[in-house]
Amino acid sequence: MDAKHDDHNRDSPTPSYEKHNSGQEKNVVPISIKVADPPFNNRYGDADLVLQSADAVKFFVHKVILRMSSEFFADMLSLPQPRPSTPQALSSGCLGEINALPVIPVSEDAWILHALLRMCYPPVVSKPTFLMIWQLSPILAAAQKYQFSEVTTTLADQLRAFSASQPLQTFAEAYHRGLDDVARVAAATFCRPSFLTFGAGYVSVPDMDTYVPEMDTVLASWYFRLLEYHNDVAQIARKNRRFREQLQVMSAPEHVTFCAPNKIGTQCALARTYDLVPRKVLAHPFADIGHADTVVCSSDGVGFHVNHAFLRWSSHTLTEMLSAASGGETPEPQDISVSNASHDTTLRLPEDGETLALLLQLCYPMPDPEIAGGSHEDRLCVAYRLLEAASKYRVARALDFAKQMICTIGLVDRPLSVYFVASVYNWADVMKQAACRAIYEASDEYVPEMEIASSAAYRRLLVYRQKCRDLILARYPSRSPGLFSNSKAVVRAPYWSKSSWLSEPGDYELWLVMHLRMNEKIAAGRESSSDAAKSDAPPLDDSKPADPRRPSVAEIMQAAEALAQVWRPGRHRECPSLTLVQVEF
Repeated sequence: MDAKHDDHNRDSPTPSYEKHNSGQEKNVVPISIKVADPPFNNRYGDADLVLQSADAVKFFVHKVILRMSSEFFADMLSLPQPRPSTPQALSSGCLGEINALPVIPVSEDAWILHALLRMCYPPVVSKPTFLMIWQLSPILAAAQKYQFSEVTTTLADQLRAFSASQPLQTFAEAYHRGLDDVARVAAATFCRPSFLTFGAGYVSVPDMDTYVPEMDTVLASWYFRLLEYHNDVAQIARKNRRFREQLQVMSAPEHVTFCAPNKIGTQCALARTYDLVPRKVLAHPFADIGHADTVVCSSDGVGFHVNHAFLRWSSHTLTEMLSAASGGETPEPQDISVSNASHDTTLRLPEDGETLALLLQLCYPMPDPEIAGGSHEDRLCVAYRLLEAASKYRVARALDFAKQMICTIGLVDRPLSVYFVASVYNWADVMKQAACRAIYEASDEYVPEMEIASSAAYRRLLVYRQKCRDLILARYPSRSPGLFSNSKAVVRAPYWSKSSWLSEPGDYELWLVMHLRMNEKIAAGRESSSDAAKSDAPPLDDSKPADPRRPSVAEIMQAAEALAQVWRPGRHRECPSLTLVQVEF
């Protein structure tokens, strides 16, 4: 705990709340026993329980108050309690006998426990006040953890009040605490139109691309629904500027439904909600009982007869599990059962047979297996399940194979899905390829993989995508902003939109092809120029007159070169460098 907390005035009824990092001090053994500040120092000698914080501060509390305030402690204290180490009551001074009462260690630091207990005790004990969300956050987390229902309600109300000044920070905190009602209020506040005093009834909607670092750890699916709701409000504001009542109803908290999670089903195996019943008879090379000494059983009852030497060679995790099976140790992960009742060692794994068939083949020195048959969705789902298993058991070859299959199956048709999976597994090269293709998606749509990725990854994609789209739109001629002006209007790509950002559907493929070809040139070490790259341009019909509403071939090539430079730090003045993996905003 921060030294400021250790040295703060013990006469003060409320501790000061400051950010601190206690990670380096949690393993330090305290030289002397520390007792909490009043009223948790047993001044009157009537405490009957001690809570010890993570930084070794003892709080003398009363069981009756904990029972009434917390379901967690009510259940705990209903169990038989250990007898005090000394028969005497606490009567030696205001602090009493340190070892006379049972001690319950908790994982929270003293400043968190102090604030939490103050909120549980009668009104005569002053309550803490919170000026910032980060002060309230750990107290709310502890209240939920120990099931202090009244304290949780009070803190949720205080968090809701922050939405007026810090809507996105409140939204992020509500996400982490599972407070959907607070998240709805914060989202409505973030998107709520403001009615301007000039021009009867005209409104202004806050900028959609406003972002705060607290949003980084929120699921991308929540951020998607927030942007979708903001887009709906903005659409009404643009189409019905004078319908003030409709906008007010639209921004009411009860009309916000983005918090409800979407069901992923079998579209994304990373959600762990797929059907374990095999859809076909599995064909695998692990039926030879004579040369096997281990049986691996899947969750759907498929047995694989394998040689443990290949498993030990391929995976350190499987090696530990096999050792546990023979030595009687508890295997990891916990959902794996082992048995050696028969001559062969048996491992029962939670994965389905189709996944284990692929995984085990990749543990052996044999050719890569094939993911054949079925739709793109089915094959991608199989690749996702293999990726999960390969990551769980740390099978390097299977990880590489799953990565290759996901890119082969989904990169062209589902770049956004692949991008989010790549962000979870830190595949920087795949993120770059998927992000490049995602630029040329016509509109923003939900994908199930948003349920496993972070808003930070989504934000990086949206910023990169907008930069690239701005470069493209700048090449399209536009009307002058004023009647007597000769300058072109600056056209900006939307940060997020349900509408198409290019007027001609065929332009998406054209720009994508040029962008990919320019990336290939740079990857091959050939510095491109507009003249040299014209040979790669798609054929154009020269018999038709040039369309003044569309960019020329030269403008397309210049833009393609600029797009490729977005990834290269300091190479193009129009494009600030942007790294999708570690960029900070």
